[in-house]
Amino acid sequence: MGGSHSALRADVSPLAFLRTLEKLDEDEKMGDEAKLAATRELFEKAKKRRGLADKKGQVTTRDERDHSYDQQLVEGGTLAGKPCKGIMRFIRAMSDRPGRGWRRLGLEVASSFFSVAAAREEMVKMDIAYRIVVFSLPESDAQTRTADFVQHQVFAARLLNDMADFPEFFPSLLSSTTMNALCLLLTQLAEVEALVLHCFARLSEWLDNLEPIVDQGALEYLSQFFRTSRPSMCVAAKRKLGSSSRGDRESESSATVGERHLRAIQYCASVLATFVRFGSSVSVEYSVILEALQHTSDIKVLAEISRLLYWLLRRHSPNEVLSRLEAAAQPSSLQTVVATLCSAWTHKALPLIQPHQTDSDKAGAGGGARLVTSPCTSPCQKASGDEEEHRRWADRFVCHMNLSLWLLLPLSQFRWRAARAEGIKGLSAAFAMPDSLLGQATLGCVRQMMDTAEVRQTENAKMLRFFCCQVLWLLHRTHVHDGHTSEDRLAMLSLLLDTLAACSTTRDNQQLLRDADVWQLLSNWGILSLEQSFPHEDDAVVRQALELSCLRCLTSVATHPLHRLAPLTPYPPRTDDIASSSGGGGYTGQRNFLSYLTSLVGSQSAHVSNLATFTLMAVSEDSFLGEREAFMTLFASILQAWERNSSFNYDERAATGSHPAAAVAAAAAAEKAEGQISSRIDPRFRSLFIRGELVRLRMDFLTTTAALTCTSPYIATTCLSWLSRVALEPAYKQVVLDSCLSKVLLVLARGVMAEVREAAALVANLLWGHHSLVCWLKMDTEHGVAVDSACVLVPRKVGSPVHVPIGLGMFGDTWGFDFIKNSWIELQPSGVQPSAPPGLLIAAPTSETFDSLPHTFSPLREEQPTNALGLPGVGTGRVEKSRPSDAMTWTMTCWVRMPLSRDTDHCLVESIRGNRVLAISREGAWSVTTRDGEVVSVDVPQLQEGWHLVSVVSSADGGTRIGVDGWQYSLTSVWIDNAFYAVGNTRKGDEPFGVICDFRIYSTALSPADMSVMLEGHVRDHPDGIVKRLHEADAAVALSRGLAVPDSRAEALRALANLATHSPRRAQVFSVCWPLLLEYVNCSQSPMVQRQATRLLQILQ
Repeated sequence: MGGSHSALRADVSPLAFLRTLEKLDEDEKMGDEAKLAATRELFEKAKKRRGLADKKGQVTTRDERDHSYDQQLVEGGTLAGKPCKGIMRFIRAMSDRPGRGWRRLGLEVASSFFSVAAAREEMVKMDIAYRIVVFSLPESDAQTRTADFVQHQVFAARLLNDMADFPEFFPSLLSSTTMNALCLLLTQLAEVEALVLHCFARLSEWLDNLEPIVDQGALEYLSQFFRTSRPSMCVAAKRKLGSSSRGDRESESSATVGERHLRAIQYCASVLATFVRFGSSVSVEYSVILEALQHTSDIKVLAEISRLLYWLLRRHSPNEVLSRLEAAAQPSSLQTVVATLCSAWTHKALPLIQPHQTDSDKAGAGGGARLVTSPCTSPCQKASGDEEEHRRWADRFVCHMNLSLWLLLPLSQFRWRAARAEGIKGLSAAFAMPDSLLGQATLGCVRQMMDTAEVRQTENAKMLRFFCCQVLWLLHRTHVHDGHTSEDRLAMLSLLLDTLAACSTTRDNQQLLRDADVWQLLSNWGILSLEQSFPHEDDAVVRQALELSCLRCLTSVATHPLHRLAPLTPYPPRTDDIASSSGGGGYTGQRNFLSYLTSLVGSQSAHVSNLATFTLMAVSEDSFLGEREAFMTLFASILQAWERNSSFNYDERAATGSHPAAAVAAAAAAEKAEGQISSRIDPRFRSLFIRGELVRLRMDFLTTTAALTCTSPYIATTCLSWLSRVALEPAYKQVVLDSCLSKVLLVLARGVMAEVREAAALVANLLWGHHSLVCWLKMDTEHGVAVDSACVLVPRKVGSPVHVPIGLGMFGDTWGFDFIKNSWIELQPSGVQPSAPPGLLIAAPTSETFDSLPHTFSPLREEQPTNALGLPGVGTGRVEKSRPSDAMTWTMTCWVRMPLSRDTDHCLVESIRGNRVLAISREGAWSVTTRDGEVVSVDVPQLQEGWHLVSVVSSADGGTRIGVDGWQYSLTSVWIDNAFYAVGNTRKGDEPFGVICDFRIYSTALSPADMSVMLEGHVRDHPDGIVKRLHEADAAVALSRGLAVPDSRAEALRALANLATHSPRRAQVFSVCWPLLLEYVNCSQSPMVQRQATRLLQILQ
């Protein structure tokens, strides 16, 4: 090389370097090989000046370099009045010259400028990717067997891998030419497997790149590589190197080959996991996953394999994935799969973490874990690099393995085997991951699991509570004012609150959140100061999203039937924090909460404003009071909001694309259905006839996440909760029935789980205390003596009352029981007050018992009801709260058969105080007992043999009227003891009344016209119009879907039991629940499910 070309100094300027390079290129005396060597030497000497190497000659990383020198090389300029063209001209010329030496040098130099944006623009124009691909192709068949050519292919693969760091190169890399070249390298050359797969891994980090990779068919090659990988036999790469098709090359050490193959498996698993995550159809060899978890100790491979397993479980049915793992296991058994997964967690992941106590642990709100940075007992190999890099990879492995076990534990076949094998501990580790992306993965997993019917089964109740506690622990550790407003942090905050809202959709978690004082916790977190935290107009979307998530959680907790209203809650209110005028007292911090809701009514976000408005209505009893006309206006608006936002609209909107967000779902459904026969059957639905119409019943529950794309399930659930509360009031039952029945059945058929629960509660509430009944013992069937058709009480039969013989009964000769000695009906252990009946059947929270439910519930009263028996006509007066005088307003009626035995005294009803409310002596003298315990005789005319209607009507302003058939006797200013306890006898069992049927207690005073209707003795006049309407609508069939999930199961059982009180349709109720009823009674872990199932079973008997 000439002296003028070799004297390049270390401090030469970029333009001087370009001038030297130009002179060297123009030197015609120098031969091609000498010029190539001189050019290479020139670029080697410039490395330090360009920042490609430090002062000791060591290669520097891209982030450590100063690119100003390279920037000037690319731009060129003027030196001594002569123009100097940029470096890209020389790079293009070198890569175009014949001979691999020049082309390789040109590509090497080009790769050194990848980090310069201007250079990348020029390289895109010259299609550098195509030049690299051409360089990797052999010039002849003989060349493919040379070691030099293999090194050229490795070099090309390395360059393509480096290009994947820069989005400008993506179009070139994703072209069919480059994709084919990469796939060819992957299948033919073991040395480049890791490089090619790393290139795909980098490309797949960008969502827009996934579809082109699939379109070019590269995903099939990746799946094929993963299928043939064997983590336990990394030395197989050495066997590939020695194959005749690869030529004579120097053997690499077994360790090097193994390391390279492990990296290839790592990158391939990473790519496949990404494609599975975003919904691509990927063929995965499950045996490779098990083999890696069982035999590999490389932390990076374990991290990516566990991530792949996690996303397979997330995107597919865990049951399906577990079955495929079982089929791939060696030996093929589920126990092998469970042992492998448990061993990987216990012996590889768990030693990487250690428990630590936090304030939230001591408070019982959950626990956490942190990574062990000191030497530990885990067999996992440390990742190359510093401790920080090892910690990050260990976090990824622990987190994804933790999440995979969460997804599998709801499966009973996995859970009990895991407990029998090694057991699983430390499953809170995922919640302590410091990385925001891992935190988002954790919360996303919890949110999906909380929305899955399989996870909500009774046996997983502890898991649901665990998730809720851990989310509360995370909320306790964070604060909106932490000062970090990065995009990742805002996404984390939003997802955290979304997950909390998802946790709050189950009643057990609503109780937990209330006990944890979630309102105070969110207040401390910063819910009341979001405007100060996000003051700018650009932050409005973020602020509204956080507000909406908080509001969804608080609304779900506040509308729990035991939290909503003071009459519905057994908990003592906080006297310093509850508005006495609101009528509510069950929700902690209600005054501040109501003020918060009021402030959100005018929110710029329609979702926030609407949900706040409907929540205010749902938690305030005042909305039920006042003029009926005003209430009907309110009712119509809430009914319309519910119908518009309800999840039963989802299938129609998703199919037609009538909702903007439903277009993607509709297109996916159409594509999935394409090619099927015209009479195809969608396995997600089953057709049923409800109300004479064909209705599609969803076999799987619609998730809240999916429903949010087309509907507003939180608003709908809140509105339906309010409607179910209205359904408890006798004044409005008919209104709710006429307006809501058909849509409620649609919700039961295909709504989200929370809305199905409220729909089942609405059906049950319609039958509770209907037509102002507090008790209605029909005694119409042989085993139905203790069935309360008013659906208010759970009476208990004592002794053995005898069913009347055919021909002697009432109403078709079948109604009636003969109460003999030591037999009676216990109505309620604490007695029954008509004005304040027991509240044990007004709701069915899953984890509660009858003892924890409200002891009493006072329905609102309507002035001047026109018809208490439920005949045509509806009350039109004002609706008011019950007053103290209402305790003296009630009616008791019963059909009795005469004559009575003269061997003993006869007591029809006994009070809790031991007073005989109405009794007849053996001599035939009638008497009643007042509230003060005074016995008052009643001179009743002699009665003929047969059935007679006995009535006691009490009113606050007139006293008491005793009636027998058409005869009446008035006791002015005398009020009878009405704390009813026993019917048909005294509690001692020594004053059996005889034959009776159709025993009723009303909470209102019936009019003479009502008594005249009853006296006619026709079944058609019975107050069972609501239950008949529900049976005609096939409500029992729709309610059967609510049995699938424990959260709605208790309410569905309560509704089915209420429907079963109508004896002609008990067979239909039995047909929809008989396979599971005994299981619920004997095996359910939910106290309320057991009680409601037992009640239903007793009624069906």
